[in-house]
Amino acid sequence: MANENIGNVTAPKAPNLPIAPTGYSQTYFEILTNVLRLYFNQLDKFTSTLTTPDIGYFLNQPYGGFSDSTDQPLAVINTAQAITFDTTDISDGPQFTGGAPDIYIDPTGTSRIVILYPGVYNFQFSLQVESTNASSKTMYVWPRLNGVDVDNSATKVTLSGSNSFQVLSWNFLLETFESGEYFELMWAGNNINLSLHADVATAFCPAIPSVILTVTHASA
Repeated sequence: MANENIGNVTAPKAPNLPIAPTGYSQTYFEILTNVLRLYFNQLDKFTSTLTTPDIGYFLNQPYGGFSDSTDQPLAVINTAQAITFDTTDISDGPQFTGGAPDIYIDPTGTSRIVILYPGVYNFQFSLQVESTNASSKTMYVWPRLNGVDVDNSATKVTLSGSNSFQVLSWNFLLETFESGEYFELMWAGNNINLSLHADVATAFCPAIPSVILTVTHASA
């Protein structure tokens, strides 16, 4: 696991310094210097461990914000559909790896938000949902981790009205255990006249993404 060295982190403990003699003693100074040398070595090891990629990322607190600028219509009723992303709005960047950001959209599957380091993360989203006809319809939303539905995580809402809009927004607190695990936001509905709606910017307001997702590291 990426944080396997956490168990090796030991906080340095201040040494017991030898009592100084009343007069000058070369032996005393040699003992004192040796005690301080050992203590400074502990400090060096402690601080160097905290700056390694597998532990230093806890100080970094990984985060990412993602959205999508396109409409995402419901393709098939009563069938799970992954929500996709095409924009990284904010990212902590490759702080320790020198490569990919700590949290990023998988370029090979844009519904997947990859978590580079394991831990507990808060996934918070909002969906701009459009009902395109007047009939009543039910929509479901839930998370997946690594392609597996998260137990006891779905919510359903009822929508109606032709060309009416509603924002769905809540969050999930989920734990990843291995480097490279991924999160997906899933949805389904019982009526084909449902869509995640996006709009371009106007003279009086910014663009409306069909989905906004923020991911923040909550705990190791």
